[in-house]
Amino acid sequence: MGRQERCSLASDLASSGIFDRSMLMISRSYRSEKGNEMRISLLLLAVGVCVIPTGVKTQDHTITAVATVKQLCEGMITASSDAIFNVGRDVPSNDEEWLAVHNSALMLAESGNLLMIGGRARDAAEWMEMSHELVDAGVAAVKAVEARDIDGLLGAGDQIVVVCEKCHEPYRDGGHSMPIR
Repeated sequence: MGRQERCSLASDLASSGIFDRSMLMISRSYRSEKGNEMRISLLLLAVGVCVIPTGVKTQDHTITAVATVKQLCEGMITASSDAIFNVGRDVPSNDEEWLAVHNSALMLAESGNLLMIGGRARDAAEWMEMSHELVDAGVAAVKAVEARDIDGLLGAGDQIVVVCEKCHEPYRDGGHSMPIR
């Protein structure tokens, strides 16, 4: 019996007066506080029939990775991090410019999550750790933007450079350091 059928049955029982007659009989037989306790117990049982799922089947959802790691880096991570790095020489001066930097910081943080799903992870240890660090650096940038804290945003930018360098050396550059401009 599914949840909808159980709720319908409980509703039918409640509206038919069966519970009222049962409660009356119970309260007559106990003639004390126990009758009230029993009424409450039966009411909770009826509600529980609606709420507690039994044998509910969930659909399986799969994640389909569309972009490669290289495409994520070129299309999201580089563009987002550049917007954060550029704050050092071109400080946002209005709400629209701050919103653009905020969106870039959010995209950068979420790109770290994307690196961990859909079969993109190169390994279960170092890759995942660095991806989490990218999320953390992006979140630090988001918080700095929300506070309109230029120093905090520049600090988040430094954190992003370290995370990128840490990942590029073993995975992209074959052990060579990333050239930092």
